[in-house]
Amino acid sequence: MISSDKSIVAKLLSFISLIALSLNLVAQDSVPSFEEETVYIAQSLELMPGMTVADVGAGDGEYTVFLSDQVGNSGKVYSTEVQPDLVESIKLNVKGKQNVTVLMGAHESTNLPEQCCDRILLRRVYHHFHHPGPMLNSLYTSLKPGGMIAVIDFLRAEHEVQRADATPDDHEHGVRPHHLIEEMEKVGFEMIRQVADWPSRISHGKATDFSMLFRKPV
Repeated sequence: MISSDKSIVAKLLSFISLIALSLNLVAQDSVPSFEEETVYIAQSLELMPGMTVADVGAGDGEYTVFLSDQVGNSGKVYSTEVQPDLVESIKLNVKGKQNVTVLMGAHESTNLPEQCCDRILLRRVYHHFHHPGPMLNSLYTSLKPGGMIAVIDFLRAEHEVQRADATPDDHEHGVRPHHLIEEMEKVGFEMIRQVADWPSRISHGKATDFSMLFRKPV
């Protein structure tokens, strides 16, 4: 009887430990605020009034509005998307922003003017480039000599295999930093640095995304 009681107690303690571990992991999960992330974007890209900046793959345009405020009336922002409905969403969100031009992009081209940009923001877009070469060449052409590009994306673990049908909720979804560096340098970009202390989303105690800066040589 005593042995049976001890077994029950041991199982209960084990169950309680598992619950405690799960709660601890959940407690460690966090998502950075828009304000936290944009502070790092402004600092790392060294944004200043008067610059011309592109938000490539801009989604609904939330970060385009931020960039517009950063460069001011003397600057210019290009905002691109490849989906017509998102282009319309951007137009609604930037209504009244005289320094923003919204463009329909393409899967292998930014459709930006040549050497128009001082800075380019590529936030959670790179993992969609299944064949990045043409798009990277287009990004390179769009930057002025000495211009900078920030690539912000999900981290892909080394053991994961890329799938064409991956979604943002899949584990097999993201970018391996060393592959990014290889592909960017192949078209001529110079790596500047990976942003330290990037305000990443935390899942199960681990960072899930990163930011890396590159420059077009002068």
